[in-house]
Amino acid sequence: MKMKGFLEVFPGLHMTEQMTELMGLVEVEKVSMSRDRSSIRISVVSPRLIHRKNIMDLERGIRDQLFPGKR
Repeated sequence: MKMKGFLEVFPGLHMTEQMTELMGLVEVEKVSMSRDRSSIRISVVSPRLIHRKNIMDLERGIRDQLFPGKR
């Protein structure tokens, strides 16, 4: 299976410069959505550890920017 870069999969996602640099190294392995479309799961591979706070900020950004008005 061919993986794609995180920034290629989510090109319109606005992030800090530092986060953009970090996510430039990350590849997306799989994106799946629950049946009721209430949540998505993104499986990634990264050569570096990503701090939990950065992951939470990224989750918030994806929710707010790509799914505005959704819980």
